[in-house]
Amino acid sequence: MKYTPLLLLFFSLIVISCKKDKLTKETQNGANTFSCLIDGQIFKPAKSEGLLFNNDPVLYGGLSISNDYSIASITAAYKASYPQKYITIEIDHFHGVGEYLLNNENNIITYTEYTTAIPFVVNYSSLHTLSGKVAITKDDRANTILSGTFEFTATSPDDPGRIITVTSGRFDLNYKK
Repeated sequence: MKYTPLLLLFFSLIVISCKKDKLTKETQNGANTFSCLIDGQIFKPAKSEGLLFNNDPVLYGGLSISNDYSIASITAAYKASYPQKYITIEIDHFHGVGEYLLNNENNIITYTEYTTAIPFVVNYSSLHTLSGKVAITKDDRANTILSGTFEFTATSPDDPGRIITVTSGRFDLNYKK
C-alpha cells in the first residue's frame, strides 16, 4: 500500500512519455492542417530546424480559375529531417465540393522523398495506378478555405515494384488568392 503513490507516478510518466502523434482533426475552418498515413506511418508537414529555408512554407496551395480552366492544388512538405517528403494534390477541371477520382491524368497526387543516399530522389504518382480519390468537403472562395479528404495508391515510375498506400488523408487550407 505504501508503494501505491510511487506506482501511480511511474505509470503516469509512462503514459505521458508514450503520447503518440496523431492525425490532424478533420476541420473546415481554414486551420491550415494536413495529415495522412503513408504505409501506416503518420505524415504531417514540418519545417526544418536549421537556419536555411526556415521561412519556406510547408503547406500551401489554392485555386487557379479562368475562363479556360480551373485547377485546385495543395502541397504539403516535411522538411524537419531526411528523408524530406512532399505530397502534391492537383485537381484539374475543379468545380467545387464533390469527389474527384484519380482515374485519369487530370487528377493526380504525387509523393516525393529526397534522401541523402542513392537514388537521392524517389517519386511516386497516382498517375501510374489510377487509383484513389480526393473528396472536397468545403470550397469557400469568399474566405479562401479549401477542405477535404484523400486516399491513393502510387507507384514509382522508375521502379514499378515500389508501391505506397496513402490513407486517412485530410486537409483544411486557408489559401491565398
